[in-house]
Amino acid sequence: MIRIQSIVRTTGFVLAALASSVAFTSGPPAGFTGGGGESSCVACHSGGTVNSGPAVFVTGGAASVAFTGSALVTAAFTTTPSIKHGFQFCVRDSANALVSGWSVNNTTVQKTGSFHVNHLAAGTSLTGWNATLAPSALPAGPLSVYAAGNQTNNNNAPSGDLIYTTSHKIYQAGLSAAASWPLGSLQTLSLSAPTRPSDSYVLALSELSGSTSLGGVFTVPVNLAGMFTPLAWDPAFSPFFMNFIGTLDVAGSASAAMFIPALPVLSGMTMHFAYATVNPSTLAVTEVSNAVDRTL
Repeated sequence: MIRIQSIVRTTGFVLAALASSVAFTSGPPAGFTGGGGESSCVACHSGGTVNSGPAVFVTGGAASVAFTGSALVTAAFTTTPSIKHGFQFCVRDSANALVSGWSVNNTTVQKTGSFHVNHLAAGTSLTGWNATLAPSALPAGPLSVYAAGNQTNNNNAPSGDLIYTTSHKIYQAGLSAAASWPLGSLQTLSLSAPTRPSDSYVLALSELSGSTSLGGVFTVPVNLAGMFTPLAWDPAFSPFFMNFIGTLDVAGSASAAMFIPALPVLSGMTMHFAYATVNPSTLAVTEVSNAVDRTL
C-alpha cells in the first residue's frame, strides 16, 4: 500500500512537471500581459529579465489614432533569432478597466476569457498576430494596449525563454500634421474625432514637454504651463494661431493652422500640440487626442 501511494505521488509530480513545461504551447492563462497591474510571462518562464533579449517586440494597429469603434490590434516580433514564439495582449480603458469585444480566428489566435488574446499551438510558428476589438460601448478616453511576447528556445520547457513587454495607445481623437515645419511657413493641423461629432474643441500648444490632467480619466499630453499656451487662444494673436478653438463638423473633423514667423530665435524650438473635445452644453471634457511634436 505504501509502495502504491509512493508511485501515485511520483507519477503526479512527473505529470505536473510535464504539464507545466508544455501547457502554454496552446496559450497562457489570462492576466500575463505585464501591463495595467498584471504580471508578465516571467512569472512562469525564466531566461533573463524583461526586454533584455536580442529580439524586438512591438504592438500596434491600423486604428492606433482616431478609433472609430473597432480596431485591429497587432503584436509582432519584428526582429528575432528564434523559431518559436508566443504572446498575450489586452486593452484597458482610461480607468484601467479591461475592455471586451474581441474577434479572433481561433486557428492561430484565441480569446482567453473575455478580455485577453493569445497564441494557439499553431500560432507559435508565427512572429506576428492580430485580433479585432469592437467594444459594445465605447469607454471614454484613450485605450491602452498591453502586450507580452515570449521568444522561446524551443525546448518545450519554461526555462531559457526571453520575455518582452510593450504597450501603445488607441486614441478616439486624432491629431496630425506635416512632418516638416520650416520658419516662415503656414502649417495645418488636422483634427479627427469620429466618435465626438459636433463637439467643441480646444487645441493647445506648448514649448514645454509633459502632460496636464483635465480631471477624471482625461489627461491631455501637453504641458499647459508653457509661455505660448495662452497666446494660441488670445484673439490678439489670431494671425498666428487660427481656429485653435472651434467646433468639429458632423464627421468629427476640423482644421487649425499656425503661421511660423521667420524669426531665428524660433529655430530649433520644439512645439507640442494636442486637443480636448468638449460637450458644448455641459462644457465637460469628452475626449483627448494624441500629441503631435514638431521642431521648427
